[in-house]
Amino acid sequence: HCYLSLSNVLFNHADPADVIVATELSAKAANLSPAAPHVRLTAVQVWIKYTYHQDHSLLSLLGHFRLAVEILPRISWTGVNLQTRFQQLLDASGIGCDAAAVAIASGQHELALEWLEQTRSIIWSQTLQMRAPLDDLELTYPDSAKRLRDVWSILDGPNPDSISATQ
Repeated sequence: HCYLSLSNVLFNHADPADVIVATELSAKAANLSPAAPHVRLTAVQVWIKYTYHQDHSLLSLLGHFRLAVEILPRISWTGVNLQTRFQQLLDASGIGCDAAAVAIASGQHELALEWLEQTRSIIWSQTLQMRAPLDDLELTYPDSAKRLRDVWSILDGPNPDSISATQ
């Protein structure tokens, strides 16, 4: 966390030497395996931003996105509350599209497709896992569980206009 905070301060100084150090610190934070996965993922996102700002190297960015995709399955740890898990997934939801865009720009179309499918699968499976506690709710409060399932089905529906039609 300290690496990431310091890198943000240095990056904002606009001194080219500070930007290089900021990039190195964000890389250290991203690769620090004992760090919490959501911290590492944030660090990778910062590292991507700083690397792009520095040299626009697509090959460097591919490696950074590879690490982001590797970290992604670990961000929604079940030991944190549900709201935090949803927020972490929301924060990470654009990783797949960004990674695929860089892969396509690098001419690696198969990798782009792989990353899109992998990240979509991770985000959806973790989102669905967070719905499992509803089964416990149903045992104690079946009416509340039914209402919540109804809301989820509306939100998952193909047409956002269907929300107002059912109210």
